Amino acid sequence: MNFISKNYNKFREFYAGGLNSVWEFWTHIAHVTTILAILILLWGCATIEVAIMWTILGVLYISILGICGYINFRAYYSSSMAISIYFNLSCILLVIGCFETTPFITMTISAIILSSTFILGSISKWINWNLLYEKDLKNSKSIFKRLWNQKDRWYMIGYIVVLVLLIWLPVMTLQISTLLKLLIVAVYLLSIPIIAGLANKGVNIEEMFE
Repeated sequence: MNFISKNYNKFREFYAGGLNSVWEFWTHIAHVTTILAILILLWGCATIEVAIMWTILGVLYISILGICGYINFRAYYSSSMAISIYFNLSCILLVIGCFETTPFITMTISAIILSSTFILGSISKWINWNLLYEKDLKNSKSIFKRLWNQKDRWYMIGYIVVLVLLIWLPVMTLQISTLLKLLIVAVYLLSIPIIAGLANKGVNIEEMFE
């Protein structure tokens, strides 16, 4: 019981820390969300063989990102070896994807992941910038910025809604009950602090580009 209690407390502290730091890692959360959304969409629309193959590639990619990101983070400085391993292994996964499916599908999936991560990451940085400099915005006469001052949290809520839609729309293609679909979305929402907590430990796509 002491073992269970001790680990439960550790997880609770980790989860609480992730919940408090979610706003710092929206780019990484968007990256993981896009990957999950694509995999779910493949399970709903593609053949079982394609879905299984890309799920394996997705798990391998997340594992590579996690290991290399953690090593890079623990080095306390930019570890060129970890970054090099990450890029090289990612390229190998792309080559495997081209051979196992088609180059078009592989490049399309890669482009969606990269563009979605970049766009949502840029939006999140804008939101964070405005949250950090909200006092400066209060002196602005801009209608847009005055709207921000009145409804500042709406922007953050809107961002979360976009992430949920990225998951919900692919989930709708699955041939399962509505209850299970809602459960998948609920599990995703509950996992966001975990993703943020891991990102705080270095499992973060932004670590590879800094």
